[in-house]
Amino acid sequence: SRLVVLSNFEPDSLFKLSVSRSRSALSSEPLEYIDNAIVGIYEGDVLLEEMVTVFEPLLGRNIYTTRQLKPMEGTPYTVWVKALDLPDVSSTDVIPPAVPMTSLEIVGTPRFLPITPVQQFVHVFLRLRATFQDPPGERNFYHLNFFYKDINIQIDGEDTLKQETCIIIPLTLQDTPNDLPYLSHYNQGVLIDDERSDGEQMSFEFEAATRPVGRLEIFDYLFVELRSGSTAYYDYHSSLTLQSQETDTIFSEPIILFNNIVEGYGIFAGYNTALDSVAAF
Repeated sequence: SRLVVLSNFEPDSLFKLSVSRSRSALSSEPLEYIDNAIVGIYEGDVLLEEMVTVFEPLLGRNIYTTRQLKPMEGTPYTVWVKALDLPDVSSTDVIPPAVPMTSLEIVGTPRFLPITPVQQFVHVFLRLRATFQDPPGERNFYHLNFFYKDINIQIDGEDTLKQETCIIIPLTLQDTPNDLPYLSHYNQGVLIDDERSDGEQMSFEFEAATRPVGRLEIFDYLFVELRSGSTAYYDYHSSLTLQSQETDTIFSEPIILFNNIVEGYGIFAGYNTALDSVAAF
């Protein structure tokens, strides 16, 4: 077996990383996460910081994190991991420049689809158009995500609004055929390769839907997140997406998951983010 390292990193955020032991594809055993590895972040041959373990409540297990070090755009970083009696592993990647959104707009009129007999809750369907300018003369990769900001409020008196809760949730894209120039991400959003659109203005239009909401209880915005990913980021997420869509037949070609961990498995990849928003109604 070998070490498996997973980390996607962005500017102004601590490095975070998980380490586990690889297992056979036929194994039914749970993943064995490793909490006692030596993990360092380097710039060239210079150790910048040794990572420490912290408990991550959302995952229900420990992960590795830097305490102070946050990556910067354009700087190549190397992770080096040593654990157990397995071969040491390493990987190097860089955060590309962010690409700002040119525009985000709602096309046409939002549609409300009641989902209860008394129509207290509805799905909101919107057609969104996101546009940005692709930098010329270089290969660029993007991960485009849409989110819905739902703030539940209550009226205090006659004209005072009191905020109760605020949640950010992904919009469900309704029509994303897997055709160039984008690929529907297995989890959310779409992956984009600019190979056929170098230096052009890129515009994408999608039908999107919210979760069930109460019409009179929302004061909301739509957000778009445009991630500019490294080559490793795009290759890993696109291969993971294609693998998730693979049909289990004897005629299907196996999808090999992209890996940039030397002497191991996994991903160490940088990305940058540009955000934009538009009022939903």
